[in-house]
Amino acid sequence: MTGVTSTRRLWSWAAALAGLLLPALAAAGAEEKWPAVSAERLPGSGSAITWTAPQFLQADAKGRIYVLRADTLDVYPVERKGAFGEPVKLKMAGDSGGEPLRAAMGSSGGDWLLFSGMGRPLRWFREGKEELLPPCGWQVESVGVAGGRPVVNVIPFRSGLSPEARVPDPPPLLMAYDGHRWNALRSERADPGKDGEPRMAAIVQRSAWLSGSADGKLLVSDLYRYRVRSFSAAGKPLLELAAGPSQPRPVAEPEKAGEILVKAAGKRGLGEGPRRGHAVALTVRQVIVAATRGRDGSIYLLIDDESAGGLALDRYDAAQAVLERVAFRLPVSTPQLGTASLAAGHDGLYLAAFRGDQGRFRVSWETLAEAPWRPVERARIETPSPSRAAP
Repeated sequence: MTGVTSTRRLWSWAAALAGLLLPALAAAGAEEKWPAVSAERLPGSGSAITWTAPQFLQADAKGRIYVLRADTLDVYPVERKGAFGEPVKLKMAGDSGGEPLRAAMGSSGGDWLLFSGMGRPLRWFREGKEELLPPCGWQVESVGVAGGRPVVNVIPFRSGLSPEARVPDPPPLLMAYDGHRWNALRSERADPGKDGEPRMAAIVQRSAWLSGSADGKLLVSDLYRYRVRSFSAAGKPLLELAAGPSQPRPVAEPEKAGEILVKAAGKRGLGEGPRRGHAVALTVRQVIVAATRGRDGSIYLLIDDESAGGLALDRYDAAQAVLERVAFRLPVSTPQLGTASLAAGHDGLYLAAFRGDQGRFRVSWETLAEAPWRPVERARIETPSPSRAAP
């Protein structure tokens, strides 16, 4: 792992995970193994309105799609034909605290949980107005909303608390806010790693997509290995999917990752002066590029997979208990997706790149229903026994 060293750790680790280092994903095909489906760009203003700041695409319970613009906190509804409607701005209770690097929407377009990086407060908006949250006490990696409550995925390092504060064993993996305080929803031990970077080892092990549902269930999809878990509102395991190697895959050019990180730090003014910070470049490949749960209970995963020529779309069909795959094609050759957003709309599956100028796409449910899905080889599907099933 390569790094930008200094005396102060001011640059958020989350920023390094927010799409700055993820290489462009090839669109060249390997159709002989995986037949492909093709997505389309959103028509009209759905693609014409752009910005360089992050964007987050989410769906409400009725399948209506919304796009959050990170630098202004404008929320755009996506109309049925794919064009943008008039935006509504989220109303902050104080300073912005920086552009969000992670965001999750609740049951409506006015409910959002935002995270802007290490050392920055979580921001919780309900019906478009901010409600202040207390610190969760741990370093946040990603955010979700499940059953109307904020949920965070954390790595086992204290944040904002006294160094003497007790560290539970095992430390929390998932925490939920009950309206008054943060509580551990799921606790697990973390491997300290063997390369002298326990924080980075924890990030690689625990970084995940969070996708919540109205009934409180939570989908946790690891970024750097193929493992997807579903938990009940009480944190009990309901399902685990796995495929491919259990260990993260190294990037092809680790030194190049460090060079990209140094350049990005310089552009953001983080390499010199009072904002001088510390960051470590990830030298493992992101496996799950985006994840969401369909309205019918299916799980959709956008995968970085060489055997599919770059991108693949996996679907877990809960009714058939089978994990299937097709290659996934975009109408641009090398999109910089970064940590993308995937959401199940009323008319199809929607995808947005991390940056607001790198594209928004859609593939219809009819196209997906007719797609030549093939089973994922050596997939592992585990469900708890009835005696362990969660309420």
